[in-house]
Parts: sequence; C-alpha cells; structure tokens
Amino acid sequence: MPSKNTVKIYAAEHYYHVYNRGVSKQVVFHDKDDYKYFLYLLKRHLDVKPASSKYGTLYRHLNGKVEIIAYCLMPNHFHLLIYNKEAMGMEL
Repeated sequence: MPSKNTVKIYAAEHYYHVYNRGVSKQVVFHDKDDYKYFLYLLKRHLDVKPASSKYGTLYRHLNGKVEIIAYCLMPNHFHLLIYNKEAMGMEL
C-alpha cells in the first residue's frame, strides 16, 4: 500500500499500466450507465477543450500530456494502458 501524503512522479515518454479493482472483487460497473459515466470521466480530462464544473472550477486537463493506448472495462475492474508524454507529479 502506498504511503500517505506522497507525490508520485510519472516519467516522460513512458508507458503505464493503470488498473483498479473493486474491494474483494466486488462489482464496480453495475450497468451500462456506469460504463458510460466512467468513459465520460476519461473524456472530460482528455478532451481537446478543457472542461469545468457547473461552478466554473476547471478539471485537470491532460490532453497532449497523456494518451490512452488501450483500455478494458470489466464488471469488477478496469485496465488502462497509458503513454505519458511529459513528466508530471500527482499527489495521492
């Protein structure tokens, strides 16, 4: 388990396998709407135009910084193969 309050550095020009699974293999995508919402969230951060909330707060915009090479969504987990174009840090 990662340490709390740490910053993970992601190197430029590297591939990353990002995945997550429900606790005790519980289902995380219950129906088609759950899959659609997950894809909407990906699009919101990767779209050409930055997106903002209804209050005007800008969401993190990653277009041009990362590229999704492949993804797989299954009922209890997902996988993303991401190409990171530039170095970035992310707080956990």
